[in-house]
Amino acid sequence: MRPAAGSAKVKKRALTGDLGDFGLADILQVLALGRRSGHLLLEGDQTRGRLVIARGEVVHAEADGGDPGEPAFFILMENEAGDFRFLSAEQEEVTASEVTIQRKLDSLLVQATLQYGR
Repeated sequence: MRPAAGSAKVKKRALTGDLGDFGLADILQVLALGRRSGHLLLEGDQTRGRLVIARGEVVHAEADGGDPGEPAFFILMENEAGDFRFLSAEQEEVTASEVTIQRKLDSLLVQATLQYGR
């Protein structure tokens, strides 16, 4: 049940963890299986950034020191350690975001595996 208009905001749920325990590819696959939408914030050992997820697909990526979209996605995939935080969002909030990635997650992960061996 949704709160009535004008009522207090509902606190957004978050999933947090360590990239050393759960690799970024694993986290993305779990979110894809659940068709989740939201923002995945990363504070990695290599760089920090943000992924926007819509129905389990990565639709936008930003990373320090990189162009948005696929270049940022692959920079973020280099992180082997650090912290992550996934903030659930309503589908409408996510689709209103900038879309810079068109490829399916499976294709992105295959390329990341070929590039980085993970």
